[in-house]
Amino acid sequence: MINRFSPKFLAVLLCLGILLPGGLHNTDYAFAADKKKGKKESEEESKPEENKSQASYRCEADVFYVWKRVPRPQMTTDSSGKQVAMESTLDESLLEPIDVFYSRPGATADSEAAAGQRLDTQLPAAQSQARTACERMHQSESRCVMSKLRLNGREYNLLDFRARQQFLDSVAEDCRRNVGVCLSTKVGKTRCEMQQTASAEQTAGDSEDDEKDSKKKKK
Repeated sequence: MINRFSPKFLAVLLCLGILLPGGLHNTDYAFAADKKKGKKESEEESKPEENKSQASYRCEADVFYVWKRVPRPQMTTDSSGKQVAMESTLDESLLEPIDVFYSRPGATADSEAAAGQRLDTQLPAAQSQARTACERMHQSESRCVMSKLRLNGREYNLLDFRARQQFLDSVAEDCRRNVGVCLSTKVGKTRCEMQQTASAEQTAGDSEDDEKDSKKKKK
């Protein structure tokens, strides 16, 4: 049977046998590529908004404590040998209530209202801490001295004996003049502002750019 066909016809059949499967394979590959591309574009379109730049809100408020000096009377001996209190030498303006900044708590959330609510939950603890700090610094002379020594311990250890004594005298005098009573704590005005947060894609892109720049500098 094969001999009945001309060489030209056999050549055509041979070409069809080789090219046709390849053609079908190429067609399937192109179709799969188009399908994959369409799926990728669909996924990019359906990406959540979190991949884009997000805006968050930060709210802060200053916490203060209020205290007032209550000078301790200095004692002296009169002509009869009795101990009597001396008049206070402090200026009247120094006896007015004093506001002291203690801390600035803050909270961040997706909306200004939510950030404000989170901040409100932190304020009672911050005010309680401010009250404790006030009592430690102003309602006990000995605790005031200990607090100041703790804060300046490193510098104190570097001093010689005479300098240490002068430092202790200075601290004691300062604490004596600042002994009083804690009156209250208060919170300043709440301040909120919008903050722009970079997306993960932007952060990754910036990192790649920095890496490229670093490699260029090394070259």
